[in-house]
Amino acid sequence: LGDMPAPIVERLSEIFSKKRVLKPKSLPLFLRPDLDQVILHDAAYLEVDDYKQIFAVVPNIRKLVLGNTCQMKDEAMAYMLEKCHNLQHLQMYAANLVTNDMWQQSFEVAGDKLETIKLKWLDAAFEDETVQTMVSHCPNLKRLKLELCRRIGEPAINAIATIPQLEHLSLQIGLEVSAGSLVNLIKQRGSNLRT
Repeated sequence: LGDMPAPIVERLSEIFSKKRVLKPKSLPLFLRPDLDQVILHDAAYLEVDDYKQIFAVVPNIRKLVLGNTCQMKDEAMAYMLEKCHNLQHLQMYAANLVTNDMWQQSFEVAGDKLETIKLKWLDAAFEDETVQTMVSHCPNLKRLKLELCRRIGEPAINAIATIPQLEHLSLQIGLEVSAGSLVNLIKQRGSNLRT
């Protein structure tokens, strides 16, 4: 797509996603070494080598948005950690093949720069202990969205209550959480929250 500005590239990605035509052959259209963001709303047809290609071609990613990442695996996440050292915004949808150990490693390696984490539809991994690791290694986290992460519950809520700079919070979890933990979360973080 040549030297098109990032907003136009993002809009084209949305169109490709809506038509479900983003495939390995069309992926290079959206990758340039000068970009600092990669936004692919539907990555369902991409596999590990395609994800590696993203991180190899665009190593200066600050904002990474990947929807339907059903083939994202530990190997691709490890490669991202090796190549991309400026990541501030991480958003993934359905990255169910990434293990708890890799999520924890990701937060340990990249956590000091992360300001936004948005994760949705995680069924197989991402547990309370992973959230606790995220909280302890992401001191600059301002925006957190965890929706339909089936394995987190009260210990995760208690950990989130300790994030000092949190301004935006969205939670949708399936496990039962006591009213006391929710009240504590609101007391601890409520005065700083904008949304």
